[in-house]
Amino acid sequence: MCDLYEDKQIGDISYHCFTKLGKSGKPKPKSEYTVLATIVCNVKNHTNDSIDTKVVALTTGTKCFASNESSSDDLIVDNHAESLLKRAFKRYLICRLQSGHNLDDIQTITLFVSQLPCGSLQRWKGDPDLEANSSKSNRHLSDVCRKPGRGVTCYRATCLKKIAKWIRLGLQGKALIALTGRPFYINNIVIGNCGQSGEYDQQMLTNMLSMTDICTVYNGFQMNYLPKIKFCHDFRYECFIKSDAKYATSTSLVMWLTGDGHKVTEVLTEGHKLGVIVKNRSRNKPLICDSCIHRDIGLLSCELNDKLTEEYNNQWIELKKCKLFGDWPSVQSLNTSSSNDIHVIYT
Repeated sequence: MCDLYEDKQIGDISYHCFTKLGKSGKPKPKSEYTVLATIVCNVKNHTNDSIDTKVVALTTGTKCFASNESSSDDLIVDNHAESLLKRAFKRYLICRLQSGHNLDDIQTITLFVSQLPCGSLQRWKGDPDLEANSSKSNRHLSDVCRKPGRGVTCYRATCLKKIAKWIRLGLQGKALIALTGRPFYINNIVIGNCGQSGEYDQQMLTNMLSMTDICTVYNGFQMNYLPKIKFCHDFRYECFIKSDAKYATSTSLVMWLTGDGHKVTEVLTEGHKLGVIVKNRSRNKPLICDSCIHRDIGLLSCELNDKLTEEYNNQWIELKKCKLFGDWPSVQSLNTSSSNDIHVIYT
């Protein structure tokens, strides 16, 4: 997509989409901030035989809520914008499948984030645990870490590590690949200028997303591919910039497009839908939670390619043997982890 639109235009498209959404879920001016993430796609328009460039999924968020771990199928633990974005993109794919739109019309995918994703080296500066145990040259994406968040930490992979996984296995995830028929790869990554001054380092980011190991490659997956990475210097807006005078908002805004191009939005607070009281949460779950996504995938009447699901599983097993993904949190570790047995990396 960046061959049609420069990085600044990707930032402009993303910010314009954000401003058009309602106030609910957005940070309070001057007192709160958040992180913005979007998926911008080139989509074929058969009506006028053209290519439309549009934001198909948008999310905000900065926190994790470890207390949701016991109900993680119905509530959201990782509410960082990037992690929520994959869920919103799955919803977009489900909507297109439900409405009979051809997924091959999605031609190019750009991931936009308003600042460097958590897990990047520059965000490890000044952490006493790291300063005492590791030199900068040895700090790597594969270091064991808990999800940093801006609140209670929890044992989840960092956003940068998750992006590294999506680069190899696609944004659709395991549950959808039998229906999509192929992985949906990120073609471009654009980073906004809402972090600390001078923190962006393209070579560092490229190195951290690269794989040095050789692993078995299953049909349909690409291990050595990297998206084009660009920096949007002009994308700098107050609502996405952290400062000593601001708090990270505990709400998250989630948007995705339907197959007909309409916007669906959800506002989350602490991993559940805003305004839903505790006793009603089991009946009014976020549409991007695992149980709702799996329910709606099960209702799709599309031709299945179960071989792709098996190959996805096998490829992920191979990837976890590599240094880049070797410390990926297991289901067991998510359920049994404690602050005493996990090295914390703040990013």
